[in-house]
Amino acid sequence: MIQLTKKISTGLQNVLSKINRNTAWLIALSVVIALSQFIVYALINKNLGKELLGVWSLVVAATSIGQISSFGFSNSLVRYLPEMIFKDQREDVRKMLGTINFSNFFLTLPILLLLYVPAVQYAAHLLNPQQLIIFKSVIPLSMASLFINNLFSVYTYFLD
Repeated sequence: MIQLTKKISTGLQNVLSKINRNTAWLIALSVVIALSQFIVYALINKNLGKELLGVWSLVVAATSIGQISSFGFSNSLVRYLPEMIFKDQREDVRKMLGTINFSNFFLTLPILLLLYVPAVQYAAHLLNPQQLIIFKSVIPLSMASLFINNLFSVYTYFLD
C-alpha cells in the first residue's frame, strides 16, 4: 500500500511539473506577444502619424475579417490531442497536425486571395489616392502574416 501511494505521489508530481512548465511557457508566450504588439503599435503610431493611422486601421480590419479563413481547425486540437497523447498515439498526432496544416494551407490561401479584391475596393471608397497606394502595399503583407499565423497556430495549440 505504501509503494502504491509513493507511485501515485511521484506520478502526480511529474504531471504537475509538466503542467507548471507548460503554464510558464504559455505565460511567457502571452507576455512576448503583448509586448511585441505594444511595440509594433507604438512604432506604427510614431512612423505613420495621424493621417495614415486610418490606413493601418483598415489593414487591421481587413486582416481581422481574414481570420475566418482558419475555420478553427487549430482550436480543435485542444479537444482531441490530449486524448491521443494520453493513449500514446503518436502517429495519429502527426497525422492530425499534418491534416490541419494541409487544410489550413489549401483553404486559407484561396480565401485570403478572394478577400483581397473586396478589401481594396472598400478601401478605395474611404481613402485618398496616396493612402490607397500605401494600403495596397501593406495589405498583402498583412494577409501573408495571417496565412503564416494560421499555419503556425497549429503548433501553439499543440503546446497548449
